[in-house]
Amino acid sequence: MEIPRGGLSWLSNRRVVERIGSLATGAVPLTHDGMDTLDFSNGREHLRELLITHGILPTRNRYLAGFERWSTTRIATIDDPADRRLIAAYLRWHHGPRLARLAEAGTLNKGRCSVARAQTNIAVRFLDWLHDRDTDLVSATQADIDAWFATGPTTRGQSRSFLRWAMSTHRRTPLQLPPDRQGAPRAITEAARLDLLSRFLDDDDVPLVDRVAGCLVLLYALPASRINRLRRIDFQPMDGGLSLRLGDDLVPVPAPLSVLIERLVGGRDHLTGAGHPDSDWLFPGRCAGQPIESEQLAERLNRHGVTRAARVAALDALLTTVPAPVLAKLLDRRPWRVADRSKVLGTDWRRYVALRVQS
Repeated sequence: MEIPRGGLSWLSNRRVVERIGSLATGAVPLTHDGMDTLDFSNGREHLRELLITHGILPTRNRYLAGFERWSTTRIATIDDPADRRLIAAYLRWHHGPRLARLAEAGTLNKGRCSVARAQTNIAVRFLDWLHDRDTDLVSATQADIDAWFATGPTTRGQSRSFLRWAMSTHRRTPLQLPPDRQGAPRAITEAARLDLLSRFLDDDDVPLVDRVAGCLVLLYALPASRINRLRRIDFQPMDGGLSLRLGDDLVPVPAPLSVLIERLVGGRDHLTGAGHPDSDWLFPGRCAGQPIESEQLAERLNRHGVTRAARVAALDALLTTVPAPVLAKLLDRRPWRVADRSKVLGTDWRRYVALRVQS
């Protein structure tokens, strides 16, 4: 370590010494399964991430592993055998593959696992509710479904995931589900967006991490869950400045932001310890080998006023100059979401091809 004091302090902790000693002596196998036998704590997981980062343990996604542990515990709490089998199948065949794909792509985070847990919990409550009405998933009528959604809290809307899965896998006959009534996302004004952008570019009292991340939201409408995983290699020289790689494309970075990015690269946090040897993350986090948590980054930006409404305003600004299909591909966003926002704005790009030909 460049500055050994923190590491020596860590090694003076009795619990740390016990964990490392049990692994070093072979009392606990030096494997993921072995480490899982140790009492769960943030300290145990920190040690695991250090061992992964330095090649002693193979890579394992901590979010996916945590969700799998939670799934096993949650299933065991369900008393009815049929319900237990049904929820186990829902977790295994619906949430499991989707979360595994996200983990492989490097985009699985705490928030997505929280949504999966919430959808599972509401599915369990739904099955219990049906039993209270002397019925079950197979025998439930349209009237039962209508009553479930009409008489309870809005969190019941999350049961759509389970019901759609049950119908698509023929575990029950089709039913009509109420529409998911989500209003058009709210946006701050263009003047407010530009004021925020000006502050992040000029205000040295704002932490540099927040300034760079905030500019990336306000200029490119990127979410925190994508910004936190940016690497230095994603920024490349172009025409005397910098460009940002978004998917297969390079987009120019304004000169004032380029200066901030170069400053950030030269003074990133958490690089003096053992957790980030030769790190390429633009925003290294406290966890060894990992970037800053997207939820933590979002909270930091929210305190400065960079909320979802600010990101929507940035998307609106981009839609005035870039057609929705092109922008969706560039930002790796769902095309229908970007197209819906374009319709709300009344952006008309039907003549886009003709304009390109004329230019």
